[in-house]
Amino acid sequence: IPLMEKKAYLQIFLEISYLYNFEKNFYLDIL
Repeated sequence: IPLMEKKAYLQIFLEISYLYNFEKNFYLDIL
């Protein structure tokens, strides 16, 4: 895998995990 593609995958992975954690905390705050 080229380095640039690796970086792109890492960025996408970080954004998804960030959004997932944000939603999880948001729902926990509501409860």
